[in-house]
Parts: sequence; C-alpha cells; structure tokens
Amino acid sequence: MIEELAAFIDAHTSLIYGTNLFIGHLPKKTAAGTVPPARHVIILENNPGALDFYVPDSGQYEYQFLCESNTYLTARADAYEIFRFLHGTAGWELPIITSGEFYRINSAAAVAPPASVTNPSEAGTFAFSVNFILNISRD
Repeated sequence: MIEELAAFIDAHTSLIYGTNLFIGHLPKKTAAGTVPPARHVIILENNPGALDFYVPDSGQYEYQFLCESNTYLTARADAYEIFRFLHGTAGWELPIITSGEFYRINSAAAVAPPASVTNPSEAGTFAFSVNFILNISRD
C-alpha cells in the first residue's frame, strides 16, 4: 500500500516518486541511477497502525513524511505542501500499482502541523516532519 501512496503523492504534488520522493530510506541511487538530490522527501512507516477486528479490510495507518533540504525554508515548504494537500481530505482512491489491489483513503488527518526535526543536522541539512493517520480500506 505504501507504493500506491507514493504514486498518489507523485500525481498530486511537485514530488516525483523515485526522483525526490522515496519510501523507507534515502537510497544511494535514484530510479534514474543518479545520486538523490539534497531536497527530498522520505515516506516512513515508523509507527504501528490500528486495525478494526470487525472491519478486517480497513485500518488506521500512520505515516511520517520526512522532508530534507539544504535550506530550512525549502524543507519547510515541502512539508507544508504535503500537509496542505493531505490534511482533512477524504474519499481519495489510490492508484493500483504492483499489488493489484484497490485502496481508498477514507480520511487523512495530520497529527500536528509540520515540525522542524533537525536544525541543522551534522551534515548541514534541515528536516521537517509531518505525520498523518490515514484511515485506509481495501476493496
């Protein structure tokens, strides 16, 4: 389901899956074989979600978007782009990717507004995090 979420973000924001939007970690090379740009976003699954025993194909999934850049304002802008796009939305259908399954975001709620998490890091980069609880069902 995370690949479908990445493709969905790619289709509705300035981020490009495999170029400056990544899943789980920052790869050494992009899909095109180049070094990832300093300005990028990583979708992380650091927290467990909550499933409903009575509705087995539905759950609340927690995702973290870690937005990193060489400048504070750029990292912040990327976090706010995702925040403004996803927060408070409902009824979005995710694209069907490798799993062949159909997923729907029934609701998307940010846990809080984007927050600065490195200011700067040892490498001199800045990062903002925005965390969401997505109520997702599989049809």
